[in-house]
Amino acid sequence: MRTSLILTAVAAGSVCASAIAAEHDYYRYLRYPKGLVPGVGRSKAEQEGGPDAAGYHRRTVHWWPRKGQDIVDIPKGVPLRTWTRNRGREDPEALAGVCRNWTASDPQKFKAHLIAFRGFGTSTVDPTSGQVLIPAAVLRMEDGEQRAVINYGPVSQMLGEEDHQFIQKVWEEAYPKLYATVSQDDRPMPKRPPGGVGGDAPLKLWKAAWPKFNAIESRKEDAKYPRWGWRGDSLVFETSHFHIIARPKVWGMPPNWIRPDDVQRQNLYRKSVLEFVENFWTYVEGAGASMPYWRRPGLNYKYIIHVHRARAAGGWGHCGIGDCSPHILGHEFFHGQPTGGWDGLFIETMCNSGQHTALPGELQMFNGNFRYPWRNVNCMGYQSSLWFFVLGDSPNWGYGIQTVAGCLAGAAEPTPYHTIARLGQQKGLWKNGIKGFGDFFGEYAARMVTCDFVAQYLIRSKYGMPEMSCVYPVYGHKNRYRISNAEAPRPYGFNVIRLRPAEGAKEIVVDFHGLHEPQQHSDWRACIVAVDANGRARYSSLWNKGEMRFALKPSDKHLWLTVAATPGALPVLPPSNRRAGYGSCLIGIHAPRYPWEVTLTGCEPGAPHRRQGDVVNLDELYGRCDSDNTYLNYSVKQEVPIPLTEKDGQLAQEKLAAMLPRIKASGDALRKRIESGLYQEGWWVSKKTMRSGDLSRRVEFLRANAKGRRHPNGGGFVADTAHVAPTAYVGPNAMVLDGARVKDNACIKEFAVVLGPKTVISGNAKIGGRAWVVGDLQVSGDARILEAATVTTILRTPRTPSQRYEGQAAITGSAVIKGEPFLFLSYATDQTITGGVVLDYTPDVSNRESGVFKYGRFYQQYDRRAPSFSSGVDAGALYANWQFNQPKAVLLEDSYVNNNGVLHGRPEFADDGEHRYVVFNGKDQYAEAPPSVADFGELTIDMLVNRSGGKGGRLFDFGTGQDECFYLAVDGQSGRPTLTARHKGKTYRVASPEGIPASKWARVRVEMDGSTAAIHID
Repeated sequence: MRTSLILTAVAAGSVCASAIAAEHDYYRYLRYPKGLVPGVGRSKAEQEGGPDAAGYHRRTVHWWPRKGQDIVDIPKGVPLRTWTRNRGREDPEALAGVCRNWTASDPQKFKAHLIAFRGFGTSTVDPTSGQVLIPAAVLRMEDGEQRAVINYGPVSQMLGEEDHQFIQKVWEEAYPKLYATVSQDDRPMPKRPPGGVGGDAPLKLWKAAWPKFNAIESRKEDAKYPRWGWRGDSLVFETSHFHIIARPKVWGMPPNWIRPDDVQRQNLYRKSVLEFVENFWTYVEGAGASMPYWRRPGLNYKYIIHVHRARAAGGWGHCGIGDCSPHILGHEFFHGQPTGGWDGLFIETMCNSGQHTALPGELQMFNGNFRYPWRNVNCMGYQSSLWFFVLGDSPNWGYGIQTVAGCLAGAAEPTPYHTIARLGQQKGLWKNGIKGFGDFFGEYAARMVTCDFVAQYLIRSKYGMPEMSCVYPVYGHKNRYRISNAEAPRPYGFNVIRLRPAEGAKEIVVDFHGLHEPQQHSDWRACIVAVDANGRARYSSLWNKGEMRFALKPSDKHLWLTVAATPGALPVLPPSNRRAGYGSCLIGIHAPRYPWEVTLTGCEPGAPHRRQGDVVNLDELYGRCDSDNTYLNYSVKQEVPIPLTEKDGQLAQEKLAAMLPRIKASGDALRKRIESGLYQEGWWVSKKTMRSGDLSRRVEFLRANAKGRRHPNGGGFVADTAHVAPTAYVGPNAMVLDGARVKDNACIKEFAVVLGPKTVISGNAKIGGRAWVVGDLQVSGDARILEAATVTTILRTPRTPSQRYEGQAAITGSAVIKGEPFLFLSYATDQTITGGVVLDYTPDVSNRESGVFKYGRFYQQYDRRAPSFSSGVDAGALYANWQFNQPKAVLLEDSYVNNNGVLHGRPEFADDGEHRYVVFNGKDQYAEAPPSVADFGELTIDMLVNRSGGKGGRLFDFGTGQDECFYLAVDGQSGRPTLTARHKGKTYRVASPEGIPASKWARVRVEMDGSTAAIHID
């Protein structure tokens, strides 16, 4: 909706707005408070062993609902108003796509009090958007929650036009009060400013327009700013805090800042920008941030902006901005803000937080917080600052904390986690800062399920919810499940697990057990989240060990478990290792992982795929979670249909059918605005256009693939468009969709999904975990695609919207793709991946050549370029290598691929000078490897063994139970090993004629090819 100021309406409301603003401080909780804020609730932690207890001990944190954050009182003097949701009645573009903010079921009207502002506004219309900038308005809803709404040109006109005008007017009355709290200094220019001064010609008062700085009407006879003038080939503007210089002959012609063919538009643009920069300064200083030059001796100089045609670059005390665009200033300004000793990984995080601070409507800032959430929360650097804003929802931090945290960081603090932990302990919020920050992060993870924070309405409509994870049954333990190595959370990462309550259950019990590694200071925060049909969440207490009981309610629509990795100590690298950066210990392939397992009562794990209705209700489909590949002609990664035979299947289809006319009307309105010239071609227009088309494809995909049947061999869902041979297996939770074919003895197990008319799975290939396979792909032989891997031959990204890349590939032999990669085989045809190729961790293979690729272990290092398949090295088809060269308490560490397992019973690690090894007592100590290590058509197991005299037992045991397994057992007296295999009621044995010698090292090698087996002893 295009908003323009209606002067008569504004004037009519001015008296009321003035009275309101005078009675209430709308920026009361912006500034960082040194101490605790009276009346604001605090979490209550129960720590076994006391607040500073070392090791892994039960911790329970009672945190929700928090007074002053989740439930707020009505401040004195604030207006109660009936607001109108922009659901598309007058603005069809808001019916669907990027511009949709509400669901089709949301009431048109609602009542709420206006209680606060986040961000700031301007008083002048920006001609590039046709709007004045309006801050995010925080409303106190009738249920006591506080929620923000915005009016942001490209995407989020959330309310009716009169509502936005009302917000703007109240803000104009309120902002001068914030301005009165900041310094009123008039800064001089430095003698040698970056970019030069362009000469010494005097500047004069700019009278072409009169900016309304900080919403204060200036008296023209007293005005000192803005000043301007040409100095040689440099156009210079100055305000109290900024020196803005354009050199069009050198830096290019900025299209709006200098527009000689339309001087009226040019001056209007300049006026709005000048207001913006000064209002931004007031807001950042008002939050409590350290402003440029404050920490240096001497004068406080003006901040310098270089105006380029198209550029963005930040530096200390100055920055370069294309066209002096407000969309860029916040980010580049923060490049010069203090960050203590923080590692460079966090600099772009802080800068993106600056962009959202300046423009709360810049919601694309948080993509990294919804993709791969099990990785470190700042793993992307860019687009990962959401947790700062969630922290600021508590008045004990102030909602300007993202502007202040770096200013308060110490030189010895390498991450913002160190800083926040220290500040929280110092102000008395937490007894132990590191554990307290862990509590906050566990809370953040739980809130992320429904975006349950002040900005919920803004963010949830764009992102939906984070990507989910998958857990697997633990062999030999009923109802126990474990997170995979691929998705085990890294430091300050988290998992979201769907829970499916048992029929008629009144309560569920989750018995949590973290696989605690003392050297890694392993710790966790788990939370149960119940969500009703309106998308409102309620929570269990946070806990890290043992049972949590949770009563169910008839209104519960969804049930989730969140598990956050919250280590009990934070890393501090020695100076000799800091060059590698903290990325290596937080997000790299060697970053610690924190595996965990749960025993469930009254529920079981559900599908780890996005389904219609997971976010709020069935009315809408939500944003992407697919590593930028939204625009291939399939649904986003991990979005699957609700089969017609399920409870909500028919209603889901009705809701999908109702979406199509809304999507069409929204797309038509968008095209009309483009054709009329109201929208200029650019990033947002391209984004909107692609999302409109993508939504239509998603709806059609979900409609077409809800019709299907359960496969007789396994019970999995097969869409009517797909074909599965009777001999193939499709597990009860797996899906075959959209024309895919599964042949021979191929196996689609666990929660895996294969789809697409050119996707063929055959032979003895297996697709497992929550793998997602789509494209011109043939997967055959004994190939495996497992865990959280996604493999596709189709690629279309927002950066290349007009280019669709389509490759072709065969994955065969004993190739394994596992872990959490998003593998694009999109740039070449006739690619054959076979032999001993293994992809794991977070590989990014950039292959642009055809051929047969037999060798290589591929993964992406934090700071290295992606390899090509042709760079693979022959490793003899090695798949796992446990060297026992680093003592661990519970981690069976693989030194080759991420085939880490679990050590049970705390076996001893030893070193005799020639060998490093692990010692098992033959009773209750053993190592548990992941199942995939023994799931091959041909397998060699090579061991170095030192057997205690007179003792035997099993050296290895693989399988799913006593009836489906193979194991190598050693006779205690003779030392002779026997290989036993049981399959489909039959037992097969191969015995060695010689024994393994006692009390000396011997090499034992077992070879199997599916039909024969041999045992070798050296």
